[in-house]
Amino acid sequence: MLPISTSPITDFKNSFEPSTSYQLSDVRLTIPDGETGVFKATTHGPPNATAWVRAWISNEENGAFGEAQVSNIPVGSEVELIVKVPADANPELACIRIESEQFATKHTLHHTFK
Repeated sequence: MLPISTSPITDFKNSFEPSTSYQLSDVRLTIPDGETGVFKATTHGPPNATAWVRAWISNEENGAFGEAQVSNIPVGSEVELIVKVPADANPELACIRIESEQFATKHTLHHTFK
């Protein structure tokens, strides 16, 4: 079960430093109930480019409990991704990443549930 949080969680850390101009900023996660995570972020990238954004909630033992994605969005856009997880999930991480094309990861951020 996700820890309910009506105030956005904003303490996302870089999983690795972004090496290109594709980045995410203003990342936040709201958890309105124990089974729903609502990720929001602003995308950045080269002029006139598009990007893919993925978000997931996971733990090391089970991998991803739930994932959401958006594709071919103009950079500079704000995205919202809704991730559903089972009620019996034991999440450790909430992650979000931007890709220059499908599976070409450019920047990943994570939040560790305590």
